[in-house]
Amino acid sequence: MRFKVIESLFYIVLIVLFIAETTVLHASIYSVERNRHMIIVAVNRAENGTYGGVSADLYVNVACPGNGHVYVETAPLSELDTQASARVAAMVASTVANTSFNACDYFVSIKANTSIIGGPSASAAVAVAFTASLLDIPLDESVVITGMIMPDGSIGPVGGLPEKLEAAAGRRAKVFLIPYGQEIAVDYVVEEEQGTGYSGQVVKQVQVNLTELGSKLGVRVIPVSTIYEALEVATNRVFRSPLIINITDILGKYMDYIKPVLNKWITDEVSDINNTMRETEYKLGKTSLPIDLRDFVDEAKNEINSTISTAEKYENQGLLYAASSKYFQALIYSKWLKYVVELYVNESSFNHILRGLNDSAQLLLELIGIHASVESMDINNLSVLVGSTSRVFEALMYLDNAVSSWRNNDLITTAYYLGYAEAS
Repeated sequence: MRFKVIESLFYIVLIVLFIAETTVLHASIYSVERNRHMIIVAVNRAENGTYGGVSADLYVNVACPGNGHVYVETAPLSELDTQASARVAAMVASTVANTSFNACDYFVSIKANTSIIGGPSASAAVAVAFTASLLDIPLDESVVITGMIMPDGSIGPVGGLPEKLEAAAGRRAKVFLIPYGQEIAVDYVVEEEQGTGYSGQVVKQVQVNLTELGSKLGVRVIPVSTIYEALEVATNRVFRSPLIINITDILGKYMDYIKPVLNKWITDEVSDINNTMRETEYKLGKTSLPIDLRDFVDEAKNEINSTISTAEKYENQGLLYAASSKYFQALIYSKWLKYVVELYVNESSFNHILRGLNDSAQLLLELIGIHASVESMDINNLSVLVGSTSRVFEALMYLDNAVSSWRNNDLITTAYYLGYAEAS
């Protein structure tokens, strides 16, 4: 689970550097109070363990003059990342609006009819709504956006896009903005396969073209990479993007600080992949697998090698964050393969594996609780703890899914959830 924690730390490093490096021009703001409303979408887990898209209402208020305070109200959500991500959204909005962050106070209210699963996927919408309030420009409420706002104004990836698109369509959205590069959503399903002399389960990759799905639902899907692009669409081009926005240059200013973190991240991932594969190869050498599992093992190895090859290419090009993401993907595959073999060899090991991963998660929560009790906790340290806690609960959710799959005698899916939980 340490890689998700490191990811949270990396995210906070960007926040700290953003605050330290960005010079915000102070606009002349007198007494101002403005409100905006947007529809947001998320993923909800039903009682039967399945996931579906749900919608909520986002209300923001900007009051100036203020002191740079960010207040969050959720009902009945309890999103662990909401407070930290709302603060980042307010910082980004003040920069886009050319306004001092500390000149105003920012209020966020999210109201839904159901609990919502997920991380800060509404933060791009919060940033858009805050900016529209500061600039006093209208928002088209038929536009729905999902994505994680980053301190440089870029919009990061999120999960559950097909479900969120369906939820947006249910609220009669006309446009659905998604993070750039996520037009194709990938999922994995386990299917029964019959062959000559054998039958078994295989894991198949399912791709969902969001543009095509949106067309069927009557929603136009548009990928956006920055808050500037999102604002153009959400305001019907009342807001116009600056002529030149080079996010690579913006991040380049921070690379001297970030590079050591990313290199350590990559080194740890590669080491874990190699150790996991050595352990798995040792067990494979002493095990005779049925045809369906041999096919799965071969496909998994090919996918791992292909993903590592792509990661190495990115690393050689200096694209360290992209490389780390690919290595993490390969790590998930390696853990998945490891648990497929382990559970096949010894079915009774499931409870032991589950207890071990659960104990690790609980230990992390205890450590987070100890750090959170420090009286001198500032917003940056708090943000790290919030992000870390969210990742731990995400891992616990995957462990819960593993239990459900195991009860259904679904070895491959169980192994996938165990592998994802450990890698997280």
